[in-house]
Amino acid sequence: MSKKYLYGASVQGIQSFIMKTNELKPIIGASELVDQICTCMFDEFTDDCQNDVEIIVRAAGNIKVIFYKKDDCDKAFLEFPRKVMSAAPSITISQAVVCFDDNDDNAYAYAIDILEKRLREERNQPLRPLFPGVIGMERTPKTGEPAVNMVKIGDQTDLIDFSTYKKLSVLKKEGNYKDDYRNLINKAFGDEVGKRLINNDGLIIDNNVLADGNGWLAVVHADGNGFGKIVQELGHDRELFPKLSQTIDSCTQNAFQNAFEEVFAKEGEPYHIRPLVLSGDDVTFICRGDKAIPFVKSFLYYFEKETKSHLSELAQHAQDKHRTLLSSGLTACAGIAFMKPSYPFHYAYNLAENLCMAAKKDSKKITSAPSCLMFYKIQDSIISDWNDMAARELKCSNGSFLFGPYYLNEQSDINLKSRWTIKKLLQKADVLHKNNFIKTSLRKWVSAMYSNSSKAEQMIARFCLVHPEYKKEFNEMTLKETGLSPAYDILTLSVISKVKSEKQ
Repeated sequence: MSKKYLYGASVQGIQSFIMKTNELKPIIGASELVDQICTCMFDEFTDDCQNDVEIIVRAAGNIKVIFYKKDDCDKAFLEFPRKVMSAAPSITISQAVVCFDDNDDNAYAYAIDILEKRLREERNQPLRPLFPGVIGMERTPKTGEPAVNMVKIGDQTDLIDFSTYKKLSVLKKEGNYKDDYRNLINKAFGDEVGKRLINNDGLIIDNNVLADGNGWLAVVHADGNGFGKIVQELGHDRELFPKLSQTIDSCTQNAFQNAFEEVFAKEGEPYHIRPLVLSGDDVTFICRGDKAIPFVKSFLYYFEKETKSHLSELAQHAQDKHRTLLSSGLTACAGIAFMKPSYPFHYAYNLAENLCMAAKKDSKKITSAPSCLMFYKIQDSIISDWNDMAARELKCSNGSFLFGPYYLNEQSDINLKSRWTIKKLLQKADVLHKNNFIKTSLRKWVSAMYSNSSKAEQMIARFCLVHPEYKKEFNEMTLKETGLSPAYDILTLSVISKVKSEKQ
């Protein structure tokens, strides 16, 4: 049979679906639902025709499958969107199908191009919601969506919409989620730890408990560098591309698990971290503020290590022109938004994503973009465009505190030579943690930089005169020759790193 059917689906609205509320419980439930869309939700359309289907990719909100029979393809096309939108309301699915002749060597590559074009067109088409509200219908005060049920939270009873109801159902192990409950936790922490936490109800599902002992939460978004280019180059390779997708997925999970073991597991339960997205080269999670930068530093290291090792193995089976592209592995960039537990998650996520993009832009000043991160402590009530925020809050009359990104490794290239490493940043924050008088002087100097730069210069001279042993340290933290200073970032970490525990 030479005629085949290339089916493609693209998931939209993932982040808005996850971050729509400000409560951790439905956010966690939403992340579990999203993780199941490309896996167990699509299984029924491939399990019944295992010998007549060829899976290209099923990860990161993208599905590409070759069906050998038209009836099987039609079933997926007709039933999959409704299944997803019924389980995860406000998620939308774009679909397309391309029929091609499998006897033609170039037909598959041509079909992929046509499929991508059709999917782009479908994304622009408005989709009617499955559960529209009618005039006069009561709506939930938190989301504005039509109310369908009531839940008891403490002593109060709140209305919830259908989307929130579905998210909470996952946490209660209701519906069709019993067998696939918390797959995301197992992928992030490993099967042994994940199953133990699930069986013992050891997972944190409350904002304030997740920030317990610190008072700050971190919303983190990380994304691989250069993976899009690899996909463009290998997307037409019918044999290698599925292996590439599985390899990247495995590398990301292994890097996350290794970072978890290094930063969280050694301290014991409860673990103040919750993954939200862990698919392809995309990672989004929430954790206690003081653990965010150490965890990201560890994750970036293991992500580079894992991808270099496994992509090098994959490169042995690739064409000569693709071997160099794969053998060097991948790097990644991350954005971290520090927030109070009561702050809206979706604002913090948008900021984390923008910080990640800013880090990527800086790292791409050189050809082989290195791993780095940017972070910011939210103090405004509303988050605007990151560039506007940076100009308004981090720039002063005689310099700027927009010092990042901070890189995983030392950079020798002239374009990035002035950048600090994450390790150096953490060391400077530790100096402030151990020497409160330096922190006080640095904070006063930062305030003076916004009001009176001459006074700020006098403060530096006075500090170096009174504390000559810390002269070099203080000069490094204050204004640099480039007009940029890391002082604001160091002070931020000194605040975030405070942990109010019984041991202290």
